[in-house]
Amino acid sequence: MKAGSWWFRDLYVNGVRCERPRIPGGPLGNQLLTIRSIPDLSSMRATVGRADEVEFAPGDLNASWTNPTDVEVVVLHMWVESRLPVTSIDGGSKIVTFGKRSVFRLTQSTTSLDPAHYYVENVFSALNGPASSIRTGSRGSSTTGRGPSEQIGDGPGHRARLAQSRARRGQERPVSNLTFAG
Repeated sequence: MKAGSWWFRDLYVNGVRCERPRIPGGPLGNQLLTIRSIPDLSSMRATVGRADEVEFAPGDLNASWTNPTDVEVVVLHMWVESRLPVTSIDGGSKIVTFGKRSVFRLTQSTTSLDPAHYYVENVFSALNGPASSIRTGSRGSSTTGRGPSEQIGDGPGHRARLAQSRARRGQERPVSNLTFAG
């Protein structure tokens, strides 16, 4: 891989998917973080107020992470998830700034002003266990949580690449007997 020429979220080594490390750990839904506050929330309309920064609770994010600009905050809000690449983490003001704006206002619903829940992916310090991997864009490399006896070089490594995951064209009929293979 040449310096930063590949960008991917999924990496397979020896046929095993290496999941991206996430904070907090554990199954989705068991442990989520909650946005502490959203700047200018009172001026945002229900679905139009897009945010490019939020305040986080102490201990949720760390400005001294090895790879803060490779980290992605995944906010579960309204009926969507926003994957927001981190551009900076200010440990003093507890403000995280994103490289793009959210899809919608970062609240739990259109009728609520309660801040949304989120988790953080691709944090180097959270890399643990044999089936985890991290993509560091700034250095253009991938690292797995595999031990010294099984490194990426010991077997084939593959990144997932889909131009399109699903498409349905034609009349309005339910799709059935659909199989993905390969």
